[in-house]
Amino acid sequence: MPSSFNRMASMASDYNELSLSQSTIWRHAKPLFVKAMSTSSLPSSKLLCRVADLGCATGGNSIAPLVYVSSQLPSVCVMEAILVDLPSNPWTVVASTVTPESIAASQPHRRASTTFVSMIGRTFYEPC
Repeated sequence: MPSSFNRMASMASDYNELSLSQSTIWRHAKPLFVKAMSTSSLPSSKLLCRVADLGCATGGNSIAPLVYVSSQLPSVCVMEAILVDLPSNPWTVVASTVTPESIAASQPHRRASTTFVSMIGRTFYEPC
């Protein structure tokens, strides 16, 4: 992809409040997640599951898919959510939106201490 992608404007910090139409896609995408998780063989022993969100914006639309994936993992499994967007993304908003606590909050079997969130500020149109 052309390097002009690196110069894209920064995401507005109020994107979470203004992206309700984008959040409705989860209703259509969830069956794909259900199918993928049901066809995966996850052992009950300790393991690490990494989930990447390419183009996370401010993180508001990342929570539901991450909660779903987390809810399907064995309680001993460590989950790492990797959030990727442009360096100009408002990362402080992402950091306060997508937290281990926000992913684990609705799940009695999941502890925030077994959930990690990483953020990478670079375009996903080029190799990392």
